[in-house]
Amino acid sequence: MNNDVDLADFGFVRAAAAAPALALGDPITNAQRIADHLRQLAAQDVSIALFPELCLTGYTCEDLFFSSGLHRAVRRSLLTIAEAADELVAIVGAPWRAPDGRLFNAAVVLAGGRIRGVVPKQVQPNYGEFYECRWFASGTGVDQTVDDPEFGQFRIACNQLFRAGAIQFVSGPTHATLAARMGADAAYGALFGLIGLMVLIGCAIYLTARDSTG
Repeated sequence: MNNDVDLADFGFVRAAAAAPALALGDPITNAQRIADHLRQLAAQDVSIALFPELCLTGYTCEDLFFSSGLHRAVRRSLLTIAEAADELVAIVGAPWRAPDGRLFNAAVVLAGGRIRGVVPKQVQPNYGEFYECRWFASGTGVDQTVDDPEFGQFRIACNQLFRAGAIQFVSGPTHATLAARMGADAAYGALFGLIGLMVLIGCAIYLTARDSTG
């Protein structure tokens, strides 16, 4: 196989899912591990890399999610990841505090060395061992443009169209559990199948590699 061929020219995207060992409540360590994975994946010509829900902090931080120190560490960690995401798209799960003070369980999309968008989770499980409504606001109906001094301008919204080079991908309802997502995914799958859906990845970012004329 000719390694000089850009498969995106033929409508293909090389995607990867990675789950580094997690240090609970330690975004700095987790960001370094994610950045190491990104550099390895970039060397393998991966175009888009997906990391788990709340992978910067861990899912079980509970009331630590209210800590200002944790959120400062998350921001520093995202700078580390943005720097490592200069040659590919990275999607990482992180708690994100919006300018209005609401806290979202979000998928942060990074490419070209910066944040391209934040996609908040819409449906928070709140039964059994899940208590997400205690910490996180729903992203339903949220659409905010952020002009951040460190990360530049981007949107916080559930439905966004991202583009990085030849890759376009659309965000939909994010991070819901499989059981809660199945109905929504069926509808979104049918819709995006009509516009060239190629890959559906775990935190409900819908990916298509098609040019702007497609």
